[in-house]
Amino acid sequence: MTALPVRQGPMQISAHPGAGAQADSRSIAALRRFSEAAAIAAMISGFLVLIGWALDIAVLKSVAPGLVTMKPNTALAFVFAGLSLWALPPRHAGRGARIAAIAGAVLVAAIGALSLGEDVLGWDPGIDQLLFRDSAAAVGTAAPGRMAPATAFNFLLLGAALLALRVPSGYRLAQPIALVAFLVSLLALIGYAYGVDELYRLVPYGSMAVHTAAHGVEELYRALPLPYRSMAVHTAALFAVIAAAVLAAAGDRGWAAYLIGERPGARMLRHVWLPGAGIVFVLGWLRLQGQLIGLYDTVFGLALMVTLAISVLTGLAWRYARVLDRTDAERSRAEIALREETALLRLVADNVPAMIAYTDAEHRYRYANRAFVEFYIGTGTPVEGRTIGELQGEETQREVRPGIERCLAGETVHYEAKRRNARGEEREAEATLIPRRDETGRVRGVYTQVLDITERKRAEARIDYLAQVDTVTGLPNRRRLNDRLALAIARDKRLGAMTALLLLDLDRFKIINETLGQRIGDEVLRSVSARLRERLREVDTIARLGGDEFAVIVEGVAEKAQALRVAEKILEAMAEPLAIEGEEVFVTASIGVVIYPTDAGSPEELVKNAELAMYQAKLDGRNA
Repeated sequence: MTALPVRQGPMQISAHPGAGAQADSRSIAALRRFSEAAAIAAMISGFLVLIGWALDIAVLKSVAPGLVTMKPNTALAFVFAGLSLWALPPRHAGRGARIAAIAGAVLVAAIGALSLGEDVLGWDPGIDQLLFRDSAAAVGTAAPGRMAPATAFNFLLLGAALLALRVPSGYRLAQPIALVAFLVSLLALIGYAYGVDELYRLVPYGSMAVHTAAHGVEELYRALPLPYRSMAVHTAALFAVIAAAVLAAAGDRGWAAYLIGERPGARMLRHVWLPGAGIVFVLGWLRLQGQLIGLYDTVFGLALMVTLAISVLTGLAWRYARVLDRTDAERSRAEIALREETALLRLVADNVPAMIAYTDAEHRYRYANRAFVEFYIGTGTPVEGRTIGELQGEETQREVRPGIERCLAGETVHYEAKRRNARGEEREAEATLIPRRDETGRVRGVYTQVLDITERKRAEARIDYLAQVDTVTGLPNRRRLNDRLALAIARDKRLGAMTALLLLDLDRFKIINETLGQRIGDEVLRSVSARLRERLREVDTIARLGGDEFAVIVEGVAEKAQALRVAEKILEAMAEPLAIEGEEVFVTASIGVVIYPTDAGSPEELVKNAELAMYQAKLDGRNA
């Protein structure tokens, strides 16, 4: 017999959380809201640029005054990227949203791949001027309407990442791809901040010479103004936001959830790495600005930046060390509290009037409380990790396996069974098996609660016995007589015989009770019942109906004379004195005799007529 999951020794709760276990539900919801907001921002920005191209509004084409014009294909790709990101589950899980997400991702990747192919392979699929005409004079480039190679590369990455998010467990692939796109855009933004143009181009000039030389335009490409052959600052900013949104879209399974979680590694990233990276960026920018205006030379500026960076990072590390100390103290207090709670739970579990145990999916015990171990296994026997068969025998395992398998299928199971305890005693047990589910709803094991109901069963049997047996004489009572009479009549009817019912009442028994006492009266009743057993057949039913009334069922009667001979036998037995505590007591009886089916048509009518016959015998002078 199994029992609820429990384990000898300290209770332990183990968990194997993924990244999502690090962040609470509100933080995860914030990530999803950021992802949706970024998607909407990308779509709005792209639409505004396309409207600017359609209406020839310069400020809309460049997103903001003073910025380089965003190419139509770039704006269109941002619209598709935003649409694909916005249509991702769980908020949008319908068929239409699924189609929109996949189509948007495919179009983003296609625009990036075709545009990148123009620069890498030198072929022209005709997409640069597909939506709007962009004059070479206005743009200052030999390829009007074409996006920068770095921009095309990032769209290819984003399209692949968005597609991966639609595949089960695809977030594992989407995250590194989105991270590369984020780093490319971040390099471009740093390049604009530092004034280093190599950072906001995908490759240096020389790496583009192969395909440009093949078309005789290398010199023209070199002569182009820098903004027209590099990723624009507003494009880089949108890329950074969209790539971060893709990372956030992974929800509780992704790196972003880890970053905002409460594990020590996540807290270190927030307290040290993020501030440190920002401070190093600012120090680098300040160092370049100081050098540009002539405050110091390169060597001094570099030494100053390194010194400041070390000082700031040391301060951050010290601050985080203090945080770790506080966290460690909190963890220690939590562990102490957990141990105290565990000890309290074990104390409760070991003292509840039930046997409790837990078995895993392989039928191995992972916990059993003291009552369970003492009842089924024996004190001092190791339980954890051992199977039901090893501890209770293969026969027991075969008996309980069907119930456990039903429980592992998700059903709560109740049953009663006879089991032998550790001392070999057969006991009645009532078991309840409850499936244990993990956070995904999958059944991982079985909690079992067992109650020893042996005493309850005995009490129920005793109550049932007392409900059908006279407590003074041990004979069947009126209720049981009625049941046996119905069965006897049914048997005799099948055999073609008759059934006789004899009802006898002890004459003047009240005088015995009043003169000799109730104790002697009870002894008289017991002696009468014993004498009736001696003189009648074993197949005849003798019952006490209450007071001084007895009844006898005689089965298989061929004629009424046979029943009358039984009555005479009883009268003869009553004529002999009863020995009660060394004294002789004389008792006579009046008997009524009826036969089924000649004297009655039903058991109830038979009893009624027998009583009438008995009263008539008393009227006729008793002892008859």
